[in-house]
Amino acid sequence: MIAPVDVADMRSRLGDEALVRDMLRLFADEAGAALDRVLAGRAAGDASALKRAAHYLEGMAANISAGELRDACGEVERRAKAGDGEGAGVEELKGLLDRTLVEVRLLLS
Repeated sequence: MIAPVDVADMRSRLGDEALVRDMLRLFADEAGAALDRVLAGRAAGDASALKRAAHYLEGMAANISAGELRDACGEVERRAKAGDGEGAGVEELKGLLDRTLVEVRLLLS
């Protein structure tokens, strides 16, 4: 199983341990609200809102080098861009986000 967060990559990109911790804290603080927007877009069948929300969460995942989550968000975004407001892939995204949050909280403890 691949680690949800590639800490070595994050450190090499950001270079500053304090910045790494700040990015992890920001992710932990905002990921739940970002997921809520994804779920709201899916519940409304609003492909445009779903696309925007998945794109935002994709950027958050990229910032902390969470590659699997980033890719899952990108897939939801691509499907929504193609008009899928039903949210194919959202459950996988949610599971990956849960796993990523567990690791982020461990890294911050």
